[in-house]
Parts: sequence; structure tokens; C-alpha cells
Amino acid sequence: MKPKLILCLALVLSAGLFGCSGIAQSINVADIKIKFANPPVAPSFNTLPREALSPRYYSLEHGAFTNIVAGHIAALNVTWADSKYFKTEEQTENFLKELLSSTNTPTGNFHVWSWVDGVPNVTATVEHTTGKKGKWLIWFSPAIYWAYQDENGKWWWGMWDSLKSSKPKNLNIP
Repeated sequence: MKPKLILCLALVLSAGLFGCSGIAQSINVADIKIKFANPPVAPSFNTLPREALSPRYYSLEHGAFTNIVAGHIAALNVTWADSKYFKTEEQTENFLKELLSSTNTPTGNFHVWSWVDGVPNVTATVEHTTGKKGKWLIWFSPAIYWAYQDENGKWWWGMWDSLKSSKPKNLNIP
């Protein structure tokens, strides 16, 4: 056998043997179309429905956010991006792509933090590959965290793991 083939087989086998089959998938964010509402629509406080705040089922962490969204999002329509943090649409787009593709983003299916959700700093309507719509709301205080509604109407909660990295490179938070 060729050395490269042997190495590939060894990696595949070791992933299965050592429980690494849950390695985060990457998402081809270049395939996701990102549009911006014109004019933007400013969100209000408490924009989440009851089913997002009090889901029926609680479970532990589900891995990186990219594992939840990989292959499911066709487009984002950004309805609001806080001008305090984003000066251009390109900056907002780069930030969203970083969140969609990062493995530094633990995700759960319940509202895990104890602080109240304020007015979101970024809001987007999500167009899924199934044709169904969802939502994505992102806050920057007291941490970077979000609520995402998938194509089945299920809400997911994610956050930037500040223990692994201080902040996303595409975000200019003082």
C-alpha cells in the first residue's frame, strides 16, 4: 500500500476507535448567500417566542454550531446589524461566516445562561435548503451568544467559547 493511503486509513480507524467520530464538520460558507434588508429593521427587546425560551426537551451540549447548520442553510437575510460594531455589510458578512464555520461555538437546545436577553446586535432571517425559514439572533453582551431556529422550528442556543479564543477575528468589540 502507498504511504498516503495507509495514513488515511489509520486516521479513519483511529477516529472511530477513540470516539472522535463527532469531529466538527465544516460548512462551505461560500455557498450561503447573504443579503441585507434595505432599510434595516431595528429589533426590539424580548424578540424570542416562548418555545425558544422554554423548550420541551433539555439536553447537554451538541458540539460546534457548524455541526447543527452544515448543509442546512441556503441564505441569510440580515435584517439588522448594529452599526456600533459593523461599519460595512462586508464586515457583518465576514463575522457571520466565521460563526457559521467555527468549531469554537458550543451549542445546546435550551437557554443555558442566567442573564436576560437584551436587544439583539444582529438579526437575520434564515432560508434553509428545505425552503423553510428560520431566525438567527445574536447578542454581544455580556458575551457573544445567539438563538437559532432551524428548518423544523427547533431553537438552538450557541455561544462563542471565550476560553478558546478571546473574540471572533471579524468582530470589532472594544
